[in-house]
Amino acid sequence: MGYIASMSDFPKANKFSPMPKDKYGLQELTQMQRAFCEYLVMNEGRTTNRDAALHAGYSPKRATVEASDLDSLEFEAMDFMKIDVQGYELKVLEGSEVSLKEILGLEVEIEFFEMYKNQCSFGEIKDFLQQRELEFIDFTTICRWERDTPRNNLGICMGGDALFLRTPEHMHQNFKDDREKLGAYLSICLIYKRFDLILKTLNLFGLENSETYLNFFKISTLMRRRLNFADRLSRISNHLIGFFMPETDASKMFY
Repeated sequence: MGYIASMSDFPKANKFSPMPKDKYGLQELTQMQRAFCEYLVMNEGRTTNRDAALHAGYSPKRATVEASDLDSLEFEAMDFMKIDVQGYELKVLEGSEVSLKEILGLEVEIEFFEMYKNQCSFGEIKDFLQQRELEFIDFTTICRWERDTPRNNLGICMGGDALFLRTPEHMHQNFKDDREKLGAYLSICLIYKRFDLILKTLNLFGLENSETYLNFFKISTLMRRRLNFADRLSRISNHLIGFFMPETDASKMFY
């Protein structure tokens, strides 16, 4: 499943999914999805292990799906892309070479362990996008797994979602006279709380005092102060807990 967003016409997003073109193929795919969902409901969602599902009576089928790469689809504008396709993220990116030239950022589902057959790794995705001047910024979500409890806050880091963005320097070099792209980039950075990128971009463009972008500057400056203050409070709390409860790893209590 993928999402394409154009910030110039925000809020506007195109959602697309590779689907069979013929009615029979669509019915086959729908039946497969329904059967697996029924298995999860019967087992209270405790496992998605394929072998366990087969043992419980789930019968998988195969359906051939004719799909199109992103570059074959015609979009008037594309600023941001969200990709979540169960291990085929790199394939989607490889079919988006032309589209990626105008992209300002992406959020991509990633894994650190092989959860799907022949899936791509986080490193492969990172290298692919870095070669196209899209820098890894942060993980927007992290998924963990604990072996002996349904809680997942302190277990093995299995994967999550990774954020990739253009750098302020790239924006200044490639979109210096494109105020529409600049506004889209600043909006994306604001949504993901990348206040340092906003301030650096405004500085490079010489727009810190521009009335048009004044709100970006004010919000970024204010939020950075608040977040820095909250971080200092968290560190002080950790030290205090560590002092009074030395047997406790305070850092994990505030994870």
